[in-house]
Amino acid sequence: MYFKQPLTLRRILAWADRHRDRTGRWPISRSGPVLNADDGTTWEGVNTALTKGIRGLSGGDSLARLLQRRRTKGDARSIWPELSRRKILDWVDEYYQRTNRWPQRDSGSLAWARDITWATIDRHLKKGNCSLPGGSSLSALLRKARGVDAGKVPLTEARITRWARQHHDETGRWPVTLSGKVRGRPGEDWAAIDMALRHTRRGLTRTTSLSRLLTEQARERYNPRLRPISVAQIIEWARRHHRSTGRWPTHRTGPVRGMPRLKWSSIDYALRLGRRGQPGGTTLARLLDEHARG
Repeated sequence: MYFKQPLTLRRILAWADRHRDRTGRWPISRSGPVLNADDGTTWEGVNTALTKGIRGLSGGDSLARLLQRRRTKGDARSIWPELSRRKILDWVDEYYQRTNRWPQRDSGSLAWARDITWATIDRHLKKGNCSLPGGSSLSALLRKARGVDAGKVPLTEARITRWARQHHDETGRWPVTLSGKVRGRPGEDWAAIDMALRHTRRGLTRTTSLSRLLTEQARERYNPRLRPISVAQIIEWARRHHRSTGRWPTHRTGPVRGMPRLKWSSIDYALRLGRRGQPGGTTLARLLDEHARG
């Protein structure tokens, strides 16, 4: 628990000046924690102390009256901030660094100023209040200045590849631009991801495409018959088949269970001729005799 230190008008005004420098506006009682107070003081607590005369203050005052008397010269309108594109983008970047997400209209209040909400910022961008020209929005600003869609996670090639692997695991196919929605990622679709890759949007740093990325980054092609496989993987598939059917697979068995585009005949062919990472010179039957059966 914090020990509340005594307050003075000089200290409160110094805190208010710092708040103004940081946020562009004077604090009010709903502004949340005082930025550089190390004892947990909030602006609501400061206002209460000014009103009730606690923590060393005489009482009968308020935060708003103090600021109008000592800082804003009686002009209540100057308590509200003047906004600029640069200032809003500074707040956007700080929000992203803290949350790893871009702010949306419904993202609530700024962490250091609870009376400033992203909804209010969006409204001022649209209507042109607080020195802003209007005709914009928070989402439009983010698209233009940061190349991102608000509320969506930044993209990386590794993240896209991981989503593609999940798609392949569930469908047996690699995604293409016409594959629709990304599984398990509401609001994401493969066409938009391909567009982001082509135009280096949403944090991506080089121009490529979905098809090229999956060839380069995943080191796999769309046809799973071309992927390298290991002996351990073949044995696991064979044991899974045996548990399900009571029989060991042969080169005539057909597709591998759970891998509809991969056939046991292809595995036998790779083992014989040394394809897909195998040294060659063996068969599926011999491999199972050595490692699985018996």
